[in-house]
Order: sequence, then C-alpha cells, then structure tokens
Amino acid sequence: KKLDAHAVRFGARDDADAPADAPPPGLAPAAEEYAGERVPEASALTRLMQLGYPFQYGQECFMSKPRQAFWAVNMLARLKLSKVFRGILHPQIMTQVQNPTLAYSRILATANRTTMLLRLVAAGAVAVAIAVGRHLRLGVL
Repeated sequence: KKLDAHAVRFGARDDADAPADAPPPGLAPAAEEYAGERVPEASALTRLMQLGYPFQYGQECFMSKPRQAFWAVNMLARLKLSKVFRGILHPQIMTQVQNPTLAYSRILATANRTTMLLRLVAAGAVAVAIAVGRHLRLGVL
C-alpha cells in the first residue's frame, strides 16, 4: 500500500478493479468542497491585508508618507466613529481581525459597508457645504 504526502493510505479500496495508486472515491469531491469553502476566505484575507495593513513592510513608493498619514487618520476616525455609531459603522479592519469568531469574508463585507457609508456622509457634507456657500454668496442666509 502506498502513502501520499499527507500519510493517506491509497489502495485500501472496496473496488478491486481500480488501480492501487488511485485516490479513494469521494476524495476529489471533498477537496473541491473544501476549496469552495476556503477560497473566498483566502481571497478576503488577501484583500484585508491590502486594506488593513498596507504599510507593514515599510515599502517606499510615491507619496508614501502622506498616504501613511492619511491611513492613520482614517484608522483613528473609523475607530472613534465605530464607538459613537456602534452597529452602523464598524471598527477598523485590524480590530475586527482580532476577533476569532468573525470570518474574513464577513470582516471584508463590514469594512466595505463602512467605507460606503463614510463616502456617502462625506459626499453629503460636501453638498451641504456647497449649498450653504452658494446661499451665503447670494445673501439668502
């Protein structure tokens, strides 16, 4: 009997017609099912690392210092806003990753939702500021 790299014994099969080195029936579907479950999590983890820890290796690039400063302000703002608007806005990624009960795909979804809400609030604030500016310039207010 032959062992594979994971010490799984091949050849112990019910059907004697199958070659001795063929994997047991059901292994391929199980591997596909496992991959189907894990690939979304691996993809989410990859994206979380890009969003949550973009400067961890100190790679120098164009405008890296201002980008680092903006990222730090963004992280602190999300942390503070998530405490004020608990349940509506979620904490920064690195805070959520420390919770072992949350799946990476769920963390990514909450981060994307929070980003969308913050963009909507920022766009609304800009629109209000423009409207107020126009009214002040026209002497309406």
